[in-house]
Amino acid sequence: MVALSEESRAFDVAPETAFEVLADDRRRAVLSVLRDSAETCVPVAELVDDVAAMRSEHGRCDRERVAVRFHHATLPKLADSGVIEHDSGEGTVRYRAHPFVDACLDLLAEHGAGTGTN
Repeated sequence: MVALSEESRAFDVAPETAFEVLADDRRRAVLSVLRDSAETCVPVAELVDDVAAMRSEHGRCDRERVAVRFHHATLPKLADSGVIEHDSGEGTVRYRAHPFVDACLDLLAEHGAGTGTN
């Protein structure tokens, strides 16, 4: 079980929101790429390239499909949940670190369910 202090819970998303966000392998892939990035702000085009490359290695989809899905579903859902900040004008995405989401991503990765590309 993941234990969080009261202080870290104050800055986190609700567990229901975290589970909803993490239920989709594309959203998990986005969060993993953002979390692992050395940059605080990642251009959407770079994020699309990284996720498309991850998924194409497993015969899943191409870059154009990933870009369309990001624009219409993935990024809006993550932004609405408060897990990322998406600046559509600048074309950038920033991960807003959340202890519970991070703990869940780590746990999923440990059990081979990180990004759905395994």
